[in-house]
Amino acid sequence: MPINIILIVLSVFYPIAFLVPAFLAVQILIINICEDSLNSLAFGGEPAKAEYMATPPQPKGASLFSGGALIKIIAGSIEFLIVFLLLFIPFIRQVFGNSESLNLTVRFALIMLMAAFNGFPVCVDDIHLLRGISKYLMFLIIALCIVCGTVAVVSFGANLFQVVPLSFKQWLVVFGLAFLVIPMDLIRKCLLKSN
Repeated sequence: MPINIILIVLSVFYPIAFLVPAFLAVQILIINICEDSLNSLAFGGEPAKAEYMATPPQPKGASLFSGGALIKIIAGSIEFLIVFLLLFIPFIRQVFGNSESLNLTVRFALIMLMAAFNGFPVCVDDIHLLRGISKYLMFLIIALCIVCGTVAVVSFGANLFQVVPLSFKQWLVVFGLAFLVIPMDLIRKCLLKSN
């Protein structure tokens, strides 16, 4: 959900603010195919958790967003938006320059990698992200495929996907920014546990 929400928000407000699209149609299609379909496969194949059976059933007519789901969706959307806003910090903006085709590529790569990294805090409920991660082999394979696929599309798909290759330094910044969704979500979990 946060991926789709941030896609809508950026697709509506980015052209109004900057007179250029946040993403091209072909890029939105790739984002939706990878993030919705592949992530559904990853999480649909996850093993049953013991705590699921300890949770009482929801009454008929219960909200789809019960059990804190709405808070997770809102928090995830805000985290994604914060990371995108970091692209406007001068020293980060300087890494990518003023080329719109390069910045379009960065936005595409960033949302793909953020979605892959965001799977870790979604997959594991507590603050110890690697606890029991070996049970989620399908998730790990799909996350790796999304990361490798993103690098391949950006590096070799210039004409087909309207992207431009990134330098090593630019990739480091994109990966670093995308990774921020993990510590930000850990902060959310810690704050909720302390209340």
